[in-house]
Amino acid sequence: MQAAAYIFTHRKWQDDKSHFEDMTDYFCDMHEPLQLLIFPEGTDLTENCTARSNEFAKKNGLQKYDNVLHPRTTGFTFVVD
Repeated sequence: MQAAAYIFTHRKWQDDKSHFEDMTDYFCDMHEPLQLLIFPEGTDLTENCTARSNEFAKKNGLQKYDNVLHPRTTGFTFVVD
């Protein structure tokens, strides 16, 4: 995965922001077509992660999901901007 230039994260924006900046600059400097695969949930669907997602939904007035997690948008919006 490292040879394929995956962007590994620590899932803490304070730790990941500079790495995201470096990697997106690297990809842009290549001037080649790029495909970016993201996992916006930030993790896998386990009981613990579902409970955390539901707590987040309740705190933010969002609906509770049964089969997916609420997406994490910080990294996505950074890349799009």
